[in-house]
Formats: sequence, C-alpha cells, structure tokens
Amino acid sequence: MILRRKPRLCAGLVALAVFAAMSVLLHCKIATLTDVHFLPQVSWGYDEAALTQFGRVLSEAGRGGLYRNILRLDLVFMGLWGFWVVRGFPAQRTLGLAVAGAVLAFDLAENVLLQEALDWAMGRSLPSDMAAYPQLLGGVSISVITQIKIVLYTLVTGALLVRDFRQWRR
Repeated sequence: MILRRKPRLCAGLVALAVFAAMSVLLHCKIATLTDVHFLPQVSWGYDEAALTQFGRVLSEAGRGGLYRNILRLDLVFMGLWGFWVVRGFPAQRTLGLAVAGAVLAFDLAENVLLQEALDWAMGRSLPSDMAAYPQLLGGVSISVITQIKIVLYTLVTGALLVRDFRQWRR
C-alpha cells in the first residue's frame, strides 16, 4: 500500500488536492461575487474596509456558510501540509516541527482573524472566550499576517521541492 510505503508523498498529494479544491471553491463560488473577482486576501495589503465590503458581499449572496466551511477545510490542508513538511526532515524532526509550526501558526492566526472579522457575514457569533486569541497579536493587521503566511508557505514549500527534486535526480 502506497500510504505505508510513502506517507510523505501521500500527504503532499492529498494536501495539493485539498488546496486545489479550496482554490476552485474560492475562485468559482466566492471570488466571483466581488467586483474585482478576487478575495481581499489575494491583494497585497488589504485593509478592514476591503474585508467589510467582502463581508457584505458574502452576506448578501448567502455564501458566508460556504466561506466558513472553506476556512474549516483549510485546517485539513494545514494538517496535511504540516505532516508533509515534518516528514521532509527525517533526521531532524524538531527542525521540521519548528518550520511547520511557524508557518501553520500564521495560517491559523489568519483564519481566526478572518473568522472574527467576517463572523457577522457568516451568520453566527464566536464564543466570547475565542475572541481573546486575536488580541494576542497586538493589533497587527490581518493583511500583515497574510503576507507573512504567503511568503513562508512559498519559501518552505519551494525549498523542500527543490531539495526533493535534486535528491530524485541522483
């Protein structure tokens, strides 16, 4: 069974499939609702006004629940991607955990902040005890968290793929 022999490969492929599914849903079902056909998070340096407008669009179209479910699906992607990264450091598990943990912390923080900012558009409220978590970020803009996340995902994924490609060529 390929899952037992190549768990990292399987995790990477399934993470890619989940990422593709999220991208299709976001592009076809959510981004098309906006004036520019892009999510606010895709534009570098978006602000609260862009999120508020995005929330209005989600609310008016009744797609807040779908967006919330996509954020949940992102958790599956994060877990698979994190497993892929950790398995990419077989002799240095602590380094793999640290690298994956750092990137995933930014992605999770972004998701929590987006959930909090757009909660009204998704038709529900967060429990009051969850609202304390975003305050730990010291008022940092969601846009900065998104930018850091994108850069980290790109660097880590790219570096591991380049390294793996070099190893496969040998």
